[in-house]
Amino acid sequence: KVHRRPRHSPDVTFLRASVMPQYHQAAVAAVALARVKLRRMLFLGVGAGVLPLFLREYHPRAFMTGVESSTQALDLAQRFFGLRSGPRLLLLCTTAEHFVTRAAEASRQFELIVLDATDPQTSGGQFAPPACMQTEQMILCMRSCLSHGGLLVVNF
Repeated sequence: KVHRRPRHSPDVTFLRASVMPQYHQAAVAAVALARVKLRRMLFLGVGAGVLPLFLREYHPRAFMTGVESSTQALDLAQRFFGLRSGPRLLLLCTTAEHFVTRAAEASRQFELIVLDATDPQTSGGQFAPPACMQTEQMILCMRSCLSHGGLLVVNF
């Protein structure tokens, strides 16, 4: 399901790095080590959208797909953080597991996959991927979605 911007969303401009948590800073450092051109990026767990927005500033020609299971999170990201769907950013409201399974079946490829989805109910309140995303099958699916030389960045 494609997520559309809520009505009455103000234009939001701010220094994105100022609201970037430390684990996003580590993800950006990992991305800086990429040896391939980042043309297609997949964000599994969008939250406030800070990381995709930040990376878009440095990779303006990249096509980004954001997958978020919470419509509330997407609405807040659009309303208060300036996240916008557009020609280079597709926002989808579905689970990371569902998207990755379908992407692997369709042989979709990304130079960067950021697994930043969390499930407080199954991760004991810690920032960790949902248990379903930690299985061997899902890791192999994510691997099959990586282009040659691509990066998988995981928030644990």
